[in-house]
Amino acid sequence: MQRYRLGTQSALLWLLAVLLWVVPASASPLVLMGNSVKDGVPLKGHMEVLEDPSGTMRFSEVLRSEGFRLQAGNVSEGYTNSTYWVRFRLQRGEGFGSGGFVRFVPGFLDRVLVFVEQPETDSLLADSYREFNLGLGVPVGERPVVHADIVAPFSFGSSGSVFVYLRVASSGMLQLKGWVYTPTGLFLQSRQHILLQSVYLSAALMVSVLSLLVFLSVRERSFLLLSLYVGNLFSSYMVLRGMHIYLFPSWGHSIAPFLLQISLGFGAVMVSLFGLDAFRKFGPAWGLVYLRFMVGAGVVDMGVSIFGGTGGSERVDALSGHGAPDSYYVDGSAAAPGALNRMEGACWSVCGEPPALYDLLYAVPGAYTVGVWHS
Repeated sequence: MQRYRLGTQSALLWLLAVLLWVVPASASPLVLMGNSVKDGVPLKGHMEVLEDPSGTMRFSEVLRSEGFRLQAGNVSEGYTNSTYWVRFRLQRGEGFGSGGFVRFVPGFLDRVLVFVEQPETDSLLADSYREFNLGLGVPVGERPVVHADIVAPFSFGSSGSVFVYLRVASSGMLQLKGWVYTPTGLFLQSRQHILLQSVYLSAALMVSVLSLLVFLSVRERSFLLLSLYVGNLFSSYMVLRGMHIYLFPSWGHSIAPFLLQISLGFGAVMVSLFGLDAFRKFGPAWGLVYLRFMVGAGVVDMGVSIFGGTGGSERVDALSGHGAPDSYYVDGSAAAPGALNRMEGACWSVCGEPPALYDLLYAVPGAYTVGVWHS
């Protein structure tokens, strides 16, 4: 009898282990503490992913889907035609403020929608979420935050918890890394990013201009090819790092997808032409044939990019029915927290035509304020 009981208990334990193994794990909420000011808190290990092969799932369907799987690290799906939904939950911890920002890279993904749960709402209802369109081709004026990467604001309600969903599709490799920032942390990260990228872009631009000046002086084609090649590096790197948002805020979004897609073909043409000039007299015949082939391949690649469409940002507002989001602005003037409920003054082009009224969201003494303009 005792042996029978032991056998039954062992069988039950094995059955329980199997059930625990087959039940999909869910991501734990990311608890945000007050010491996460300078460095963003990574979302790695807290995201869940749902594949939508047809790309037709509505947000209301996604909210009730049980197909999400835990992503052990960052999202990395490679080259795919599928659309992916990403979900995570933020939990307010000790010392963290009433809200912050989520930031994702790379910022050059073609089509990105971010849905942020609003305070004091039901997380299972689509109307409880605010939608932000943040694809590569989205104009600066329609972005919630003027930033090189994919950034959206969030606020905690009395529950101290907020759900965030992303709909991501890309004509290139689909990868996604995320962080959560306080307003101060995002400001410091953005300032450092602009400084570092400006150094590289300035150096590349200087090399391109100097090479062009040398070409105009000595009429040696190699210097022209070098100038064009480095100029291509400048433009593609500018888009990859999101610096076109700051350098050309009015029209940079319209050419960013085009510059990114032709960069590979254009670079191949310039390098191959340079090689033909360098090895024309003493290079092997097969090498010259290969370089000519690469010139043709680069031209074809650029032709496909130009006449085949550049992708860009796809409007999918019908997924949720929400209208365009309000626009945020950052003001460098100092303001004490809670000193103002509304403020009026000049603004960026992102804000529309001044004067306009803004709801104060965050204020860092002696640094800057962040507000929202209601269109």
